[in-house]
Amino acid sequence: TRDRLAAPANAVRGVRRLYGEHPVLHVLHGPDEFRASEALRALRDSLDTDGSLATNTITVLGRSLTAQELIQHASALPFLSPARLVVVEGLLGAVGGRRGVVEAWQPFLDFLPHMPETNHVVLIEIPKRDERGGGVGRSPLLTALKQRPNVQVAEFLELKTWARGGPSEVAQWLQDRAVRRGISI
Repeated sequence: TRDRLAAPANAVRGVRRLYGEHPVLHVLHGPDEFRASEALRALRDSLDTDGSLATNTITVLGRSLTAQELIQHASALPFLSPARLVVVEGLLGAVGGRRGVVEAWQPFLDFLPHMPETNHVVLIEIPKRDERGGGVGRSPLLTALKQRPNVQVAEFLELKTWARGGPSEVAQWLQDRAVRRGISI
């Protein structure tokens, strides 16, 4: 259960390596919207070394996005900044699990190893209220993305409010968060 409680910063650790293999695509999914948004904020903070990331960040909706459009966004170099961030909301949920999804997105999969290391793409997938049991965990596109070496996937499951013989995941998360902030509870 410790992995489920990991700080969002831990979910994106290592993104600022300047040389060698590093994650350029980050998939944040699961029903815990708060911890997913914290992970996105931690990634933004780690990339924004000079305060200019806001002008080099674009957010697009996944439901009408094509592989070519995402390649265009992901290949544009940052303007007067050390990093560029492309946030795509709901892509995996929009493409679903229909036949031919991976083939349609193959150009993007092929592009990933050649993406500039200054650029980062975040696929953020928060399930709708009626999809809480399903989500995008079985997406064929997610399966194909997980096989790439420069892709990092973080799933944020809902924390359990109960426990046997110890603190619940929620209580442990609160305790860990307080300790990180120097607060005693």
